[in-house]
Parts: sequence; structure tokens; C-alpha cells
Amino acid sequence: MIKSKLREALNEYGTKQSWLVAKTGIHPAVLSRVVTGKSLPSLLNAYKIARALGKRVEDIWVWVIVWTCKACEYQFDPDTAEPIVPSDENILLKESDEDGVIKEAVVCPNCGRIVVDDR
Repeated sequence: MIKSKLREALNEYGTKQSWLVAKTGIHPAVLSRVVTGKSLPSLLNAYKIARALGKRVEDIWVWVIVWTCKACEYQFDPDTAEPIVPSDENILLKESDEDGVIKEAVVCPNCGRIVVDDR
């Protein structure tokens, strides 16, 4: 899943969508959908936006690992327990198998069962 930090980047830069529209040439309706997280930008538009804000694309759009509880199908971020990247605070188990793959387990914030990272 990709999480957008565009709204935060705009606030940090101290500007509004209208400025970004003028700077990038992206249609206002398209930019609005990107800022609100309703859609992802094209690769070209992502670069235009990042360049205008003095950031890298990967600083604005971040890949987030989502865990799914097999018992209740709840999807969450183990760090925050919010629906849809584990922290040391909620990890119950952290071990490596013979191939060096680290397995982690956390408690599902919805049903309380243990969820194992089996990626």
C-alpha cells in the first residue's frame, strides 16, 4: 500500500494547492484527488510535484506494510493499530529462521489474536 504525505509536504512548504497547480501545470481536479488521497499521481506528475516542493518522490509517497489478521480479516498498521511497519513495543516475537528471514508477531487490535508476519 502507498501512503501519501502530500498534504503534510504542502503544509511544511507553507503553500496551497493553487500554487502547486500553477507551478506544475497539473489540472486542479487531478491535483485535488491526489492531495486528498483519492488517487495516485502518474509518475510524471509525481516527479513534477516532488520537484516543486523540493522533495524526492519517495519522501511524499511511502510504501507501507499492511498486516492482515487471518482470524477477522482486519487490516492494520502494527505501529499505530490503525486500520490499513511493526514497532518494538508491540512485537511479541522476533526471530530468524535458518534462511535469515525475520518473523514477527503482533496482537491484532481488532480481535486480540496473534498475527504473524509471514511475508
